[in-house]
Amino acid sequence: MPRKPRWQNNLATAREEATLAARLYNDPLEPRCLESFIVHMHLAWLYLLHATFIRDGVDFRYRDIDHPHLLARIDGEVKLWGLSK
Repeated sequence: MPRKPRWQNNLATAREEATLAARLYNDPLEPRCLESFIVHMHLAWLYLLHATFIRDGVDFRYRDIDHPHLLARIDGEVKLWGLSK
């Protein structure tokens, strides 16, 4: 069986985040349901956008200003585009 494309993992994660956002919003015992919904739905859209970029072959990583051949990093992690970009 062939291996799944890399973007499908991001798509599955986006779906899980959106489902969690809806579940938290509809939970009557959740004290901050609106805030939780906004945070998790934001993450869902971000993962969905990254899945689209991976599928289309768009490089959505930031490059180091001083050394363009290197990737910009924050705390050891590669810096990626956010929703505003």
